[in-house]
Amino acid sequence: MDMLRRSHLLRWLPHFHALHDGGLRRCPPEVRDWVCTHDSLTRRLRQKLGRGFTVRLLGQHWGLPGLGEAAHLGIPATQRVLIREVLLLGHGQPLIAARSILPASVLRYTRRSLLDLGARPLGDVLFAHGQLGRTDLVYASVSAACWRVPVQEQLVMAERVWARRSRYTLAGRPLLVAEFFLPSLFSGSFTASAAGDT
Repeated sequence: MDMLRRSHLLRWLPHFHALHDGGLRRCPPEVRDWVCTHDSLTRRLRQKLGRGFTVRLLGQHWGLPGLGEAAHLGIPATQRVLIREVLLLGHGQPLIAARSILPASVLRYTRRSLLDLGARPLGDVLFAHGQLGRTDLVYASVSAACWRVPVQEQLVMAERVWARRSRYTLAGRPLLVAEFFLPSLFSGSFTASAAGDT
């Protein structure tokens, strides 16, 4: 079990799978559409929500990645990285939780712009970059037990939450972004509010 010590979201990392392993057949079509898209989730939410889209920074610190995260990045598990965790909100309601792993090499390359994001979305920087690459999109079905207790209490968690993790590169320098699609993203209230903003 890949335990996490300082995460605001997770007690341990879920096990991620390759898209072609067949497990996504259990994923509802409306969820699979979000898991498999290659578009920016930031752009997609902003298009649906307009000014109702915001980001809440839960925490950002230097620490060690999880073993699975280090392996996915191809770095030693003892290499310190910047760990950033946020919630993407629609009209104040959490829709997506995200955990990003940013090695020092990519922070130096961007001249610290990724270090100083604050409550700005990471996707705005990534998808505006001319040398952005993306490989190794994987998915997970996350059990309720993976989440920190405060997260379980504050967010309406289904038995399982679907997630994806992508390895991006900026001019060949890797970073990792995991996104967890919360039940509220697929609720009738989100659909109705999003329709009102388009």
